[in-house]
Amino acid sequence: MTADTRDRLRQVLVLLLALAQPVTTFLAFALGTSFEEATRSDAGAPLLEPAGYAFSVWTLIYGSCLGYGIYQALPSQRNNLLSRRTGFPAASAFAGTCAWLLFARFNLTWGTVACILWMLASLAVAFRRVVALAPPRNAAERWLVVMPISVFTGWVSAAVFANTAAALKVSGWHDLALPEAAWAVVMLLAAGTAGAWLTVASRGNAYYALTVVWALVAIAVANLAGRSPAVAVAAAAMASLVLAALVFSRRPPPEPASAFLSNS
Repeated sequence: MTADTRDRLRQVLVLLLALAQPVTTFLAFALGTSFEEATRSDAGAPLLEPAGYAFSVWTLIYGSCLGYGIYQALPSQRNNLLSRRTGFPAASAFAGTCAWLLFARFNLTWGTVACILWMLASLAVAFRRVVALAPPRNAAERWLVVMPISVFTGWVSAAVFANTAAALKVSGWHDLALPEAAWAVVMLLAAGTAGAWLTVASRGNAYYALTVVWALVAIAVANLAGRSPAVAVAAAAMASLVLAALVFSRRPPPEPASAFLSNS
């Protein structure tokens, strides 16, 4: 396969799979059974399920991913290095989303766990490549490539814990060895620590960090409404940790001593 053919294939796949995400959502849940009905369980909601308003982030994810798909499909972007490096892993993540939706439609919870791990692995590759490359050359790259991948990665890196907690609860394994609240706190510590570390490693990627904070705050809000105060406190603490990592990563470097002396 020539480089030009590979680039064309990448452009088509990314665009079609970015479009497939909202289309699959509509076909799976807008016609008949709603998402809430399809995923409802007699076991109840897990403690890591965020408040309902948090899921509005999917509007941003779908919209920005579609924008990314259109942008990278332009003839002028065929040889763009950032689009080349992120295209195939991003397309894989979009395909994982579609598969996740189908498993969720039929309430196959462990299937959704497998799909969200697939999405996370794909997005981790794309996000790492975004961070490894030089800063975006223009506003279009920042808003139409870096932002969609970063927001999507931030949401999925937090959602993977909630998705796993839901599968454990449905299976009746949510309180093995430790109470459910204790497991939830452990998972939150893992999510917050990973989020803070990736925020620093990405040199203060605000799109990623603020999406993780959005998810953690929504978990705190849900638990303040009567689920578990301990989980609410842990979620709020982890959100604060990620915010602190963001502030630390984005502060300007200190001036060299020579510069300070020359200004005094």
